[in-house]
Amino acid sequence: SEENKPTNDQQTTEADDIERLNDALVSATSRRARYPEKAAKMLDKTLQTNSESLKNLRADVSISGCPTTYPRPSEEMLAAKDAQLAKLADDVNNCKRAFLEN
Repeated sequence: SEENKPTNDQQTTEADDIERLNDALVSATSRRARYPEKAAKMLDKTLQTNSESLKNLRADVSISGCPTTYPRPSEEMLAAKDAQLAKLADDVNNCKRAFLEN
């Protein structure tokens, strides 16, 4: 929206970018609702274009420097995880019981 656009002396923030994306999404959704056939054609064309682009994309990525093995978590970490999962299971069961009692 106009009032939310930063002026030249303001810094653009991530929130501004998200708001612009949200505004664009709302606008596109509104147009799609008002003109469904035209919107469907435009989306189909976009899908075809993206599909053609993806067929031609290539990447040469070297895998050097990536670890091939990962260290095993400590017994303390595994025990803490097990305790947290057990507590979570108890909490879920308590919620189920409370729900069924009411």
